[in-house]
Amino acid sequence: MIATLHDTGLLRGLSPAEAVEFASRFQQRLVDRKELVFAEAAPADALYAVLDGKLKLSRRAPDGRQAALAVPGPGEVVGELSVLDGGPRLASACALVPSRLARISGAELRAWVRTHPQTAEALLQLLAREVRRATDAATSVAWNDVAGRLAGRLLELGTRFGRPEQGHARVSHGLSQDELGQLVGATRETVNKTLSEFTRRGWIRVDGRSVILLQPARLARRAGLPARAGLSAGTGRPAGGYALAG
Repeated sequence: MIATLHDTGLLRGLSPAEAVEFASRFQQRLVDRKELVFAEAAPADALYAVLDGKLKLSRRAPDGRQAALAVPGPGEVVGELSVLDGGPRLASACALVPSRLARISGAELRAWVRTHPQTAEALLQLLAREVRRATDAATSVAWNDVAGRLAGRLLELGTRFGRPEQGHARVSHGLSQDELGQLVGATRETVNKTLSEFTRRGWIRVDGRSVILLQPARLARRAGLPARAGLSAGTGRPAGGYALAG
């Protein structure tokens, strides 16, 4: 567990002994596919780090429509904002696949931060990264059409979840086409049509809830990103948090 907590950035600045002590305050939680981790508008009682698996963060509109916001995976944190500001959860989190989480209560976290300012700085860096991530997402919506947004999202998922397969990157995202549509602000039908077009062009191959990135540089160009952004697909995952989860 401590190795994955290191990936989140939460242990940055701590001595080895302090890192072990802080990690000991987390409790592991196993969740099944589709199991709710926390609900939108509920009181925030804990911060979670994803050790294995994937979560889906989503919000629900007053008319019942749901919007998927993000897919946190191993080495990423959810729920830090509401734990720190005391407000309700801004989104719901549920497991896309069976997952293993590390949980620390808000009271434990605040008590630790009072005596370890390095952790407070690490949390601020997580929040700053999330502001950048949210700004990039808003910019993509403003500047790109659906195809551009979907291409960019596939690359982002590939960077975090891609695994080498016969010279390409297999991205096992675990999302339905409806959920992919929610991520990019489009209908399931439009996502299906766009994926079919990417497949026809030879840029991707769809395999259930996975996508094989065959020509990531072409996807990067379609998303309006530098070509080198496409070449990084499947090479690793960024540490970070998801403040939008609350």
